[in-house]
Amino acid sequence: DWTHEEIQMAKELSHKMLIQIFDEGGCIDFTGCHKGDTAIWANYYTNDNRPGMAGQFVARVKNDDVFNQWTVKCVCLCKATKTPIPSFILNKNKERK
Repeated sequence: DWTHEEIQMAKELSHKMLIQIFDEGGCIDFTGCHKGDTAIWANYYTNDNRPGMAGQFVARVKNDDVFNQWTVKCVCLCKATKTPIPSFILNKNKERK
């Protein structure tokens, strides 16, 4: 399971990326945030159609990871903003594999 600290870090990073998207004139919406889902899609829209920015991004639960909407949304936002995915998410549960 995700720790409280990991969820808070994902929320804080997501907040920063959402502000960045907003400040750049873009918007984003999420689908697949319901209980039982294993993936979230983010639709990213920009007003100026900057190449490589607008589009649809997906993040899925992998292997033994537990679905948590905050960490999965964070991965979608990282992909949309070309921000490196944090190691605490990338490396979650790797030691068990």
